[in-house]
Amino acid sequence: MNRIGNVLTQDLFSRSARNMLWLLLLVVAAPRWAMAEILPEDPAVRDLKFVDGTKRYAKKVYLRDYFLKTRYSIDDHRFVVSVIANKNFDGQPNNTPKVVIVDTESGEVKDTGYVGEIQCYSEGRIATRNDGTTPSNQASYFGKLGEPLQKYPRWGPPEMELNEPSCQLVPRWKYPKFQQGEAQLLARLALKPEHGAVFVYQPRAFPVLELGADANNRAVFVRSGANEVPPLQVYLEQPSGKRIDIPVNPGEKINAVEYIPFENAYWLNIELNNTQPIKSWEPRFGRLLYPDGTVKRFSVPTPIVDLIKAGKAVATTTYTKRGAMWQLLILPGHRDVEHLQGNYLVLGDELVKIPAGGVDRLNGCKAEGSDRQFFSKLYEYYFINICTGER
Repeated sequence: MNRIGNVLTQDLFSRSARNMLWLLLLVVAAPRWAMAEILPEDPAVRDLKFVDGTKRYAKKVYLRDYFLKTRYSIDDHRFVVSVIANKNFDGQPNNTPKVVIVDTESGEVKDTGYVGEIQCYSEGRIATRNDGTTPSNQASYFGKLGEPLQKYPRWGPPEMELNEPSCQLVPRWKYPKFQQGEAQLLARLALKPEHGAVFVYQPRAFPVLELGADANNRAVFVRSGANEVPPLQVYLEQPSGKRIDIPVNPGEKINAVEYIPFENAYWLNIELNNTQPIKSWEPRFGRLLYPDGTVKRFSVPTPIVDLIKAGKAVATTTYTKRGAMWQLLILPGHRDVEHLQGNYLVLGDELVKIPAGGVDRLNGCKAEGSDRQFFSKLYEYYFINICTGER
């Protein structure tokens, strides 16, 4: 009996050892993404409640009867912006907006003499592009604000490209040739030249969503490819060539960077929609990336995630001195009966809607907003102080 027991014990040990060895081989051979640890969300975002805080903030109107494009701050009370139209000017018929400087304290509007849509502004440098209706007025311009700008072909000098965070012309980066079976480069997101760039790669055999049809011949997205979705491979490459991994969860896709001067860091925006080929919605984050590779994560609030998962909304993000600001857009075909569309800050246990659309990148407190004038395509512009501006 003891001999039988010893044989059984040895057999069990042998099978156990083989199983452990097989498991070890699986772990060693597993691709990197298969071992990726899921980044957990901040539990504080789960029970947030939508709150309309638009009446909490005092608005300061500084400009009326204008139609402006994206603005770029010069200092704490002036910004440079392309004007599409006002009562005395309409740049839309020939697609030639003009560039002006607006003072939010006095309401003064100063014409710079430049034309086109502003591509960037930083430390006195400005770039504009005119997408005019004929080749003769399609051009880009670059130089110092207040000085004559150098004119270039529409997309700039052939061997140079525009580095938007610093608003400098730099040598054009050449994309590598795609190699079959290798990870695919999805994006190179340029930081300031002294900080490098963020690279986003998609692993091989990555599943995709393709447009197909259901049993009733209605258009739907159809999943194809691998059964499991690996996280994308994201890293910061510093000018020295050093690479620092930026961990992301399956389904997260970083699609833009925004330089935040008051933090000397970059806000990494992610796609927040329901078209990623994943079966479960893993925690997702906005990220603040510092030049040394340090990353601060901000969990997407659960009430916003729930609307996106249901296919009712999409969202984008930016960063303020009150933390992440979540910009929610209800999709066409879904009635916004609760008036949820808008911009939100997490304040305590509330997801507070604020009456603004963007935030001054220099100080992080001044949030800009606009209201369309009745029976007009023109707008009234105001700002609120999200740091101290509650009534």
